[in-house]
Formats: sequence, structure tokens, C-alpha cells
Amino acid sequence: VGVKILKQEFEVETDRLENIYKVFQQNTGFTNAVASGNTANIETAWNGAKEHEGDFFLVTDKSGNVIWKSENCTLAAHDVSSALNGGITKGIVSDNNIALSLQYIAPVNAGGSPVGACIIGMNLAETQYLDAVKNQSDTEVTVFADNVRYSTTVIQSDGTRAVGTTMSDAVKKVVLDNQSTYIGQADILGQNHFVEYAPMYDINGKLVGAYFAGSSSAEADAAFTGVIAISSILALVIIIGSAVVLFIIIQRLISNPITEVSALSESMSNGILDVPDFTTKFADNEIGSFAMQLQDTKHILDSYIQDISRILIAMSDGDFSEKPQVQYAGNFVTIRDS
Repeated sequence: VGVKILKQEFEVETDRLENIYKVFQQNTGFTNAVASGNTANIETAWNGAKEHEGDFFLVTDKSGNVIWKSENCTLAAHDVSSALNGGITKGIVSDNNIALSLQYIAPVNAGGSPVGACIIGMNLAETQYLDAVKNQSDTEVTVFADNVRYSTTVIQSDGTRAVGTTMSDAVKKVVLDNQSTYIGQADILGQNHFVEYAPMYDINGKLVGAYFAGSSSAEADAAFTGVIAISSILALVIIIGSAVVLFIIIQRLISNPITEVSALSESMSNGILDVPDFTTKFADNEIGSFAMQLQDTKHILDSYIQDISRILIAMSDGDFSEKPQVQYAGNFVTIRDS
């Protein structure tokens, strides 16, 4: 997103330079000054029209000879041939003295024909437009001249802008050597960044540098650490909760049933059969089946003892007519016969 906004900002600045040209072209005093070579009036017109410190201006006569230029216009070369023929060119220009600039090159017309040409430019070493892009995109942005930071919002540890530092060899290979966009992570002055580099071309389609936008991963790393911490806490809560639930399940399904079965077995081993039935609702499993069988055994043995006691009490009263009233099974059949 930052690179896209940076490119859009270049278009905005180019439109701004065009608007300055339109004001000049409508100013007959300016066009007459160019036609007559009156540099004082040209300078006065420029001082009233320029908007940024990085803006520069160059004016030629109809032969292409420079008749006036602003002090900050240090271009080593200029090409106004198209403008002298009535054409307009605009875009990025790379020069030996001003490595990167935006230029609007157009004719100065008087009486319907060119009397000269002008270059209205903006040195891309200026940082005002970059700071505006940074505020808008919330990313660090840089304009590279070849592989060197020509203008940037990246700040070094000493508080100065990181102008003059270079892109890594790995990024240079992708962006400048292969002329491709690089999107990924890169170390910027010792800090990991999520970055995008895109090739930059001049007014003639020649590769002259790169656009850069990047966001420090510090916030993302902190957010990731927070997510890990929260995830760990949630995992711990889930584990503890699961353990509690598992404990309750084990308590209900295993521990409590075993405790009741053990208590009944101990009572039966001590000859006590008139204990209450189980209060636990057993599951339909091996433990539940065993518990029910043990409880049924208690009922059978208790019924045998109750029946035997009834007959023996009658016999002790001299009544030998009582007969068994329960169905004895297995080895207990002998008791019934006796």
C-alpha cells in the first residue's frame, strides 16, 4: 500500500508542477520576459510561483540555450527539444548532479508559437512529500537512486535520516538486476521490516532506482507474543478445565462405583446382607455389570437366609410342615433338600 501511495504522490506533485506552468503560460509578462530574455522578470515570476524549497526552474530561449535558472537548479544536462517543438514531457529524471527529480518540461508560448522552453522541477531529495506519504500510509517510505537511499523517512539511531545507506544485495538482485517487485521481510538498520520494493523508471523508461515502503515488525512481533501468551493461558485453562471434568467423570464412573462395590463386598464378607442397594447409577459397562451381579447375589443370599430362618423357627416351635418358598440354585439345592 505504501508504494502505491508513494507513486500516487509523485503524480500529485507532477500535477502541481503542471499547475505552476499553466500560471506562467497565462502570464504575458512572463512569456514576454522569456521572449526578450528579461531575466529579472523571469526570476520575479518564479519567486512568486515556487511552492517548495526543493522546486527548481530552468528557462531556455527558442534555440535551447539557458537564459535563466534558479540557484538550486544544478542539472548537469537538460533536454528541451520536445518542448521547443510544442511537446510536453513529464516524469522522473535522473541527472549526474540531481540524482532524481520530477520534471515538467514544456514550451513557453507567445503569439501561438514557442519562444523558449522551461523545466519546472522538484528535487526528490526533499522530504516533505515523503513525510506526507508516511502519515497517510503509516509506513516508512524511501526513494532509491539506483541502490542508494536518496530520500527517506527511515531514521537512524543518531536521529538523522538514513540517506546514503544502501539496499541489501538480495533485494538489489530482485529489484534492480531482475527489475521485479520484492515483497517480504528485510533488515532495515537492524530492525526487521515487512517491506515492498518496486523498480522506478525515468521519463524515458530507463531503470533509475526503486520505491520502498516498509513497516517495522516490532508491533507485529509484540502482538504475536501477546497472542502466544493468551493462547498459552487459554490452553492452560482448557487443560485444567479438562482435568477437572475428567476427574469428575472418573469420580462418577469409576471411583464412586468401586467404592460402593467395595463396601458391599466387605459387608457380605462379614455376613451382613441387609444393607441398602446401591445409590449410584452405574453405567452400562463392565463395572456396572459386576456391581449389578454382586447386588443380585446379595438379594439371593438374603432370600435364602430369610427362607432358612423361617423354616428353622417353625421347627423350633415343633412345626415340621413348612416348606421352602424360594427357588434354590446351584450348591444351595442341598440346603433345600435337607
